[in-house]
Amino acid sequence: MAIKYRFPFIIYLLFVTNTCKTISTKTDYPALYNYISVKNFGAIGNGINDDTRAFKQALENCKSSSILRINNTNAGPRGTGILHIPKGIYKITETIELKHFNGLRIIGDGIENTVIVYSKDEACLFDCDQLINFSIENIEIENGIVKLTNNNKIYIDNFLNSKAICFEWNGNSGDRFLKFQDVLCTTKFEYFWIINGSTTHSEVSYIRCTFLNANNIIKLNNPQSVNHSFHDCNFELNSGKIFTIKAGGFINIYGGSIVLVNDLFYFDPSPHGIGIHNNQYTITNTRIELSNSRNLNNAPMIVNSVSTTNCDIFLIK
Repeated sequence: MAIKYRFPFIIYLLFVTNTCKTISTKTDYPALYNYISVKNFGAIGNGINDDTRAFKQALENCKSSSILRINNTNAGPRGTGILHIPKGIYKITETIELKHFNGLRIIGDGIENTVIVYSKDEACLFDCDQLINFSIENIEIENGIVKLTNNNKIYIDNFLNSKAICFEWNGNSGDRFLKFQDVLCTTKFEYFWIINGSTTHSEVSYIRCTFLNANNIIKLNNPQSVNHSFHDCNFELNSGKIFTIKAGGFINIYGGSIVLVNDLFYFDPSPHGIGIHNNQYTITNTRIELSNSRNLNNAPMIVNSVSTTNCDIFLIK
């Protein structure tokens, strides 16, 4: 494993900024999908009006068989449906439930086009449970206050010390086959994902997701939260940790880039559950920039190792 030295990551930032702007927009859905729009339920998307109620009503309507091709089963509504969030800035002021969906895709019009702003610095944006074959795609998510300049241009004043969580799982109903694709977060949620509970939470894919100026990304506190795969994702953390693992595991990173000053994998010293004692934390074909060569893994005696394959690893001066 070759470790190289270089100056701070200005070139990396330029690369990521340009990459974020090339995400494709998809609004023409195949015939096998039924879809509705949050605009149908009163969402404005101007960054000023509160769109919380419209989002809640749209999600509730997604459980109606008149909108999606669904069958009510013990696993929740099952279907092949899309909730479309068109281009706009959507202000959300309360926690939104994402529960009991099977087959729902929430799709925006692309990074920098569809932006959800959670305007609270506490609690969580999405309270999740019992999601199966579920995905969120082509969306930017921020945590702050939407304001106007003197020229009436919109900007987002991000919280500096937010305690808000973006996605939080506390239920015990089970989740499988989740996908987060082309999602951008450039703000300081305390955590982007926290996964609690004690039942199945597995087969989760993260594809081309980008986190800039983030605090902590994901915390696993569920012994059955396993099989997380990150494909071509980019992480840049000025503080905090990418993975905090108390229970669960089996994490694989393929491609993308990582820039951080703290731990990539932080293993909580308290007792652990499934996966924590196995060598199932792998990084492959990824560019990694660290402030310290020990930042890969804070607890080599708890886990055999965090293995890297074909990675370029740099120490930031």
